[in-house]
Amino acid sequence: MGLKADDPRLVKCRAWVLAHGGVVACNTFTKMYLCGLGEYDYDAVPAIPPEIVLFPKWFYFNIYEISSWSRSILVPWPSCTPRSRSRESPPSRESTSCLSAAAPTPSCGCA
Repeated sequence: MGLKADDPRLVKCRAWVLAHGGVVACNTFTKMYLCGLGEYDYDAVPAIPPEIVLFPKWFYFNIYEISSWSRSILVPWPSCTPRSRSRESPPSRESTSCLSAAAPTPSCGCA
């Protein structure tokens, strides 16, 4: 990804992320992005039924009452799950698995 896993800047960032709960403490939208990059498990993110976009404006929840930024995530997200999965990360690529609060995997390069 440009920098080696043992670069002092990344070591400092990794320590900060882990001190604040790791990737599991991120918000759902961040986890969705990571899923799309193949860096987080789809099963750990809430499934959203595609029919959500069909709810009328008077319904308890409708997409027109949330921010446009949230809509830009919530509308395409159902088409990404559960059938279509993210691309596989190339084996030589650094991953974010070392940001997990659990022990880093050997493939992440930061163990």
